[in-house]
Amino acid sequence: MDWDFSNIPRWRWLITPFIAFGFWYPTYIYGQGFVFTAKDLLFSFFGLMPCPTTIVTLGILTLKYPAVHKGLYNALTLFAVWIGSFQILLGYVPDYPLAMVGYYSLGLIISDRCARVRRNRTGVQE
Repeated sequence: MDWDFSNIPRWRWLITPFIAFGFWYPTYIYGQGFVFTAKDLLFSFFGLMPCPTTIVTLGILTLKYPAVHKGLYNALTLFAVWIGSFQILLGYVPDYPLAMVGYYSLGLIISDRCARVRRNRTGVQE
């Protein structure tokens, strides 16, 4: 993967607040809400729990899409849409960003595939 982020379209940078949230992922006590403490910045749930890890990983891959590993991107998108949608139905607020990142990346996948189909119909080579 090319780690040069200088040529990314500006609208793709809208995902960065979700990446920051996934890395920070503050403690959430059901019925009380978020507990914002400084220790959450040092001892984040990122890397320990699948939801914040997926938010960060899928967010970074979304910045570089379509120049990413498609299998990994599609699998993380499936996880984010599936689990994120269930978390919305359950009302678990910390995973709302997971669903939003999943829907955003699913939109990118669909738009990329539609563009490829259009190019193939007109005979333009990739």
